[in-house]
Amino acid sequence: MARVHSSHPFGKEPMRTFAIMLLLSAPAFAQGDEKGFEKLCNGKDLSGWKFTFKDKDVDPAKTFAVRDGIVVCTGQPTGYMYTERTFKEFTLRLEYRYKRPDDLKDESTFAGNSGYLLFVQEHKVWPRSIEIQGMNRDVLGIIAIQCKAKFESDQEARLKARKPVGEWNAVEIVVKDGKITASLNGTLVSTVSEYEPKEGPIAFQSEGAEIHWRNIRIRDDSTTTIRGKLAFRDVEGGCWTLEDKDTTYDLHGDLQGCKHGDEVEVTGRVAKDKVCVHQVGTIFEVASIRRLAK
Repeated sequence: MARVHSSHPFGKEPMRTFAIMLLLSAPAFAQGDEKGFEKLCNGKDLSGWKFTFKDKDVDPAKTFAVRDGIVVCTGQPTGYMYTERTFKEFTLRLEYRYKRPDDLKDESTFAGNSGYLLFVQEHKVWPRSIEIQGMNRDVLGIIAIQCKAKFESDQEARLKARKPVGEWNAVEIVVKDGKITASLNGTLVSTVSEYEPKEGPIAFQSEGAEIHWRNIRIRDDSTTTIRGKLAFRDVEGGCWTLEDKDTTYDLHGDLQGCKHGDEVEVTGRVAKDKVCVHQVGTIFEVASIRRLAK
């Protein structure tokens, strides 16, 4: 399957991070706007996830478990669970809450900590990655772990959007066109305008406090460009296909007047884990198509 890789080196100067405080706002994402999303947790177990801990010989089930459809992390010992799959451009949505201490009276003193590591590059504690903070005090702040990032965060927006400890909060992280945005309960808190690395697994941290997650889902927004000759297969219902290298794609979308035999360049998205019902090829959702000069 064709895959496009990109890199954006910032040179060999010493690692730095940049933080600029700005007022940022964004409308809440519509709860019903779920087209193209898939669950990252099946609500029964943690199939599709792997685990890394600071200490060796740790039983992951004692730290991460699924109870009544909710992922429960004890916070002990330090480590993380990460996706088996890698991601490049995506929209990640989830809800989280911390277990509220019985004696908590001042919200500002709650030190609950966790986080979301994007583009994990090695499996150690802590790995090279872009961290979207899960710590209650600085939720959705940005930390560049052994890498570089240029970002903006808004503390005032964070404090207004964050719900009390023990209540569910909605998080949306969008990676698109070289930018990362992180929103809390519909309010934009942080924007990353430059970052490296740009592709890898996503990890959820265990870092000292009990935290719960639910409704973890993702839409893979990565685009791929494929090239080849269009063919119309005479199967039930008809099927447009294109062969690029050793992969055959079943094209779904508007072919904009292109016809059988045309040499074309198609940009779009591979539908993960899906094949044509006629077993012709992997489903490719067309975003744009153009004829190539012969």
